[in-house]
Amino acid sequence: DKKSKDVTATAMEEVPGGHWLVALAGLILIGIAIGMAYRAAVKKKFMEKLDTSGMSQKTRKGVETLGRIGRTARAFVFAVAGVFLAYAGFTFDPDKARGIDGTLRELRDTPAGLWLLVVVALGLAVFGVYSFCEAKWRRVTVG
Repeated sequence: DKKSKDVTATAMEEVPGGHWLVALAGLILIGIAIGMAYRAAVKKKFMEKLDTSGMSQKTRKGVETLGRIGRTARAFVFAVAGVFLAYAGFTFDPDKARGIDGTLRELRDTPAGLWLLVVVALGLAVFGVYSFCEAKWRRVTVG
């Protein structure tokens, strides 16, 4: 989190128009996160990376569900980090920038706090389980 603030502060102080670049970076991160969530939850693009030919229908559906939930949870954390980054740029305040750990602490401190953090933590845990599935069934490409 400190490194995020240091990089943000440096960009805002030493680069002409740095605060606008920081705000733009935050907006780009939000856009990327929305794209990640869409590709995971709606398009299920991650399934193209997996060799599902040896999976039973039940296993395939389970891996798909894990990927959709886990990848969307990860995208949500990136989007919230992008919001903090954009906010830091728009308010000219590098202390508002947050890394992933700071983002999770900020979520904890919201009115929905603990429950929101539990939901995000469960989503990230699901992403971890999905990652094991991807490691097992990832397509091997030669060339």
